Formats: sequence, structure tokens, C-alpha cells
Amino acid sequence: MIDININVPLKIYFYDTVDSTNNICKVLSQSGEDSALVIADFQTAGKGRLGRSFFSPKSTGIYMSLLLRPDFSTEQITLITTAAAVAVADAIDNVCNQNTLIKWVNDIYIKDKKVCGILCEAGFSSSNNSSNYVVLGIGINLFAPKNSFPDDIKNKAGSIFSNLSQCTDIKERLIEKIVKNFMEIYEKLPCKEYMNKYRQKSFLIGKSVAFYKDTQRFTGIVQDINDNAEIIIKTKDETINLFAGEVSLEI
Repeated sequence: MIDININVPLKIYFYDTVDSTNNICKVLSQSGEDSALVIADFQTAGKGRLGRSFFSPKSTGIYMSLLLRPDFSTEQITLITTAAAVAVADAIDNVCNQNTLIKWVNDIYIKDKKVCGILCEAGFSSSNNSSNYVVLGIGINLFAPKNSFPDDIKNKAGSIFSNLSQCTDIKERLIEKIVKNFMEIYEKLPCKEYMNKYRQKSFLIGKSVAFYKDTQRFTGIVQDINDNAEIIIKTKDETINLFAGEVSLEI
């Protein structure tokens, strides 16, 4: 078990192996837990966005989820993902002496390689469609896996460090910094002040990208990201604001 001191009123759960830390948080929410931090050394079914899996080999990464009970509007809940991206990027920079960038919406990159993915899942009340809970999952490739990454992701996945011997107690310090950063942003999330840092950290602003809208493929130049976390892309015919979805660099 790692020793975490976050100075935040969250109950912390440690696991050696789970299917998904997000799933554990959902179970905790059903048992009446108001807030919690779940950390695992290994995930057998780590979750990524758009139904993808997140490769979570034993002892090489940080696999953690926060259970939250937001008291703001459903629309503002969508900002939690971008807030987490800023919190994680800043923590990696400060604790690990790196220079991270954020790929809209929620991926953290170092030197053109993805080192972190973030997945936010919400549970809604059937009576009024309001949020009952939010689970914020964060998966970080801290060290390179012994046998490299699987073939389907090895060209785009990376890690913060090449091996475990590069530093000691890094996992504890990074988790503490991420949680501290995030909770500071979360307390004043509706103000959206953190979006200035999100834009500064953007991996895509000024670059040519491809994306799909209503099954149609578009290409364009990323102009900006607004305070609602919409990415603004200028195509040859129009300017399009995307609130959700996925974009890829156009080579």
C-alpha cells in the first residue's frame, strides 16, 4: 500500500487489482459514500473514452478515480474533465519536471506521446435527470511497461519515465499533487478560470485536424477553445464549434 497524504476530506480506498477504479466508485456511490478516492495497482478492464479500454499493467501506472457529488448544474459537470486535465498536466510538470500538453478533450501528451487519459462518468436521477454522482477516472502511464505497449497503441502511447529506477516515491507525490490541484479548481469550477491554463496547454491550437460531425468528415485549423470547452475549428467553408467528440491531427 502506498502512503497518501492529501489533506482533503476524501475516504481513500487502495486495491491491488480491480476491473476498473471507476466501477468501484460507482459501487461506493450506491452504498451512500459521498466522496472517495480509489487507487489500484492493476486494472483488468480499465476504461477509456468512447468505449475503449485503457491499458493498465501492474505497478507501472497510476490508476485512480474520484467519486464526487457536484452541487452545480448538469451542464457544468462537463467541465470536470477539462479541469482534471489541467490539474494532471500541472502536477506532472511540477512533480516530474516535464512539459505536458493537453489534447482536447482529455488526453495528456509529452513529446507527441499520450501519457494520460481521463474519463468522466455521471449517474443521473431518474426523477429529474439531475446528476446523482460523478466519477472522475485518471489513468497515467508512469513508467514504460516491461514488454512495451500493445501493438494497437504502441505508436501513440508513451510514459513519463522510461523505468522505475529513475525516481523514488514518485507515485505518492504525483497523486497528492493531482488531487490537491483538482480540488482547488473544483471548488470554483463554475468560474472557469482554469480554462486559461487549458488553452495555454493546448496540443491542437493552430494545427490542422480532422473530425467527424453528423457522419461527415471535415478538416480545418483549430482557432481556439472557448470557456465552455468547445474547440473552435475553421474549415474552408465555415467555423465549427465542437462540444464533444474526437479530433485527430491531419498530417
